[in-house]
Amino acid sequence: MKRFFHSRKIILILVVAHLLGALLLSTFLPASLERRLTGVCLVESRSRYAVAVSDGDTLFFAAEVAERPSEGLEDFADTAATTRLMSGFFISEDGCVMTTGDLLGAAPDTLSATPLRLLLERERERLNRLRDHCKKEQKELDYYAHTHSVTDEGYNAVMDLGRQANERRARLDTLLTRVDKLLKKPALSAVRQDLFRVIYRLATDSGGVSSAVLPATFAARGDSSLLLLRLCGERLPRGAYAFSPSLLPSFGPLDRRFPPLLFGFQSHFATTDTTVALLPDVVRLTSDAPQLPMAQGGPVTDALGRLTGVKTADGRADVAAIRRLCYGYRNVVATFAANVTARAKRLFTRGEVETSTFVKTDVAARRNIASRYKTGKNFGTLRLDSAVYSGGLRNGVREGQGEMRYPDGSVYRGAWKNGRREGRGEFLSTKGRRYEGFWRADTLPVGVCRDSAGVYRGHMNARLEFEGTGARRDTTGTLYRGFWHEDKPEGFGFAVGPWGIVKCGTWKKGRFLGEQMVYTANRVYGIDISRYQHEKGRRKLPFNWDKLRIRSLGPAGNRHVKGTPDYEVAFVFIKASQGTTIRNRYYANDAAQARRRGIPIGAYHFFSMKPGKAQADFFLKTARPRKGDLPPVLDVELTDRQIEQMGGEAALFREMLVWMRTVERACGTKPILYVSQQFVNRHIPNAPPAIRDYDVWIARYGQYRPYVHLLVWQLTDNGRVDGIQTPVDINVFNGTKARFDDYRRRAAVK
Repeated sequence: MKRFFHSRKIILILVVAHLLGALLLSTFLPASLERRLTGVCLVESRSRYAVAVSDGDTLFFAAEVAERPSEGLEDFADTAATTRLMSGFFISEDGCVMTTGDLLGAAPDTLSATPLRLLLERERERLNRLRDHCKKEQKELDYYAHTHSVTDEGYNAVMDLGRQANERRARLDTLLTRVDKLLKKPALSAVRQDLFRVIYRLATDSGGVSSAVLPATFAARGDSSLLLLRLCGERLPRGAYAFSPSLLPSFGPLDRRFPPLLFGFQSHFATTDTTVALLPDVVRLTSDAPQLPMAQGGPVTDALGRLTGVKTADGRADVAAIRRLCYGYRNVVATFAANVTARAKRLFTRGEVETSTFVKTDVAARRNIASRYKTGKNFGTLRLDSAVYSGGLRNGVREGQGEMRYPDGSVYRGAWKNGRREGRGEFLSTKGRRYEGFWRADTLPVGVCRDSAGVYRGHMNARLEFEGTGARRDTTGTLYRGFWHEDKPEGFGFAVGPWGIVKCGTWKKGRFLGEQMVYTANRVYGIDISRYQHEKGRRKLPFNWDKLRIRSLGPAGNRHVKGTPDYEVAFVFIKASQGTTIRNRYYANDAAQARRRGIPIGAYHFFSMKPGKAQADFFLKTARPRKGDLPPVLDVELTDRQIEQMGGEAALFREMLVWMRTVERACGTKPILYVSQQFVNRHIPNAPPAIRDYDVWIARYGQYRPYVHLLVWQLTDNGRVDGIQTPVDINVFNGTKARFDDYRRRAAVK
């Protein structure tokens, strides 16, 4: 019996000795750098507020709304969130993860009625502005759809934008209804929701990157800006290392001889993009160590591998803060028991297996490790021609993740390779522009540019100017999509916004030149005539009304004809009078001949400086419009000098309006206003709304269609028509044949 107890005593002593030996070995023989790196992870938070509209109906907004003045209500929780990303590390065998409290931001857990009501009222104003813009944009897109067809260049792209605008407007209407419903509630409150993910990455033997995305929950928050999370699976990923806070005091001389090590994702550019295969790395915390913002939340260990701190935004949280948080969440005994239990379970079960493999990237696979316990020289600072670089190095050349501050004040943060920008990065220029995207050979071929005026997405040149194809939406709501050259629209493109007509056509140095139409037999063509088509010198030239066919659209128009011009004359406008004394002697016969052949006709009056009422009476007496005729036309071609002699623009518009209203009352339909593109550009913006309410017939000769709302375009004064011996003005109706027939019925003289 004594021998039995003696044997048990020896066994107990041996067990204790082995435990002490293991403790000493774990204290003085730290895990390798490679092993410790398997305990580092990325930690992502998605923070939002939820406010209940009614049972089963909830609206969401990002947490940053409560932190600074920004807006954005969403129907779906996933699209309304403030996303933050930083380093973290495993601190227990059962899946506890530590990072900094900055992951949560400063927004409160709940929003009370007063701040929430102010936020909702601000959001209602914003939604109303957006809806008004959307209505105007949709009106212009509908106008474009009614006046164009699939044969027009860019038609499908504009129609697709129209469908998007319809969906956007419907969504805005729904959101406004729900916001109004919320504001009527006597009691309001919003509850903060935080979702956490832990992204665990390891380099594979093949050179790729294996990644596990693991959900986590909030565990505790410390008094020193530290945050503790816990994996939902309550166990470490397969192959991961768990740090533990040091229980022994630090050795001052050793720390001075061997500066602490910082583990984390050594990057200036934080992103959740899964194509950026960043891996955790390690650097020495010396005075000249690179400042790598994304490493915030990473563990700091001493030369013996003991966890002594956590990297924070403004320095380092010490080991005492780590202990307070860990043992405040669970006491020492509970922590020890949880670790032992979790380790035992891992012996009999496999760890987390939700993985995906990314493509091999040299930047991601390279580590700053010289040996099992020593760091290399792959991070540092370089000075290059007054520029300062801080970040990854390879043989003294920029490689990996780093930041370059240029002499002019611009900054690049992101990936480098062979001394050039290569991979994901962002560039902040001195002009206030922020460029983001994947760089290739020191250039950003395709990316996103944000500045105070708007957002551009598309191709760029080596000078970071917009070049090639791209789209930009500015702060006024205007969208341009098409070709660019040296930062300006150039070539084919279209713009649409709340300001006016869809501009779909050719651009030059940022200026819209106009639309180049494709002429086919499906369009509606017409002519306008006066005595000049009947006379050539002293010769009188008769028309052959039975042979009228349009054979030429003039030199500019013919370049865009599909096939050979051979078009029906679908309408004729005939000059009837001018001023208060001049009549077209051929008007009555021409009108009779056209009516006899079923060609729709309209009469026009050439405006002079005489009073509008007298001119209207003279026109009505001369033209005698008949029921079923096209609306009468007022032709305004006064020079700037003549307008001044009348008393200026105000006097001109007043007399024009008198003519239009007098004729409108007599004919029962609104007349048409005929002006040039130059008149539209110079005078129409100053015209009263009553003038701008009339349909316009625009004269603009050349290849570009006028870019205003118009009924008819006079595209050339040098067309050719069978049956007429002189050059003829050729016009095209702005719309389809069906729309022309509808206009004839609706707007005909009553």
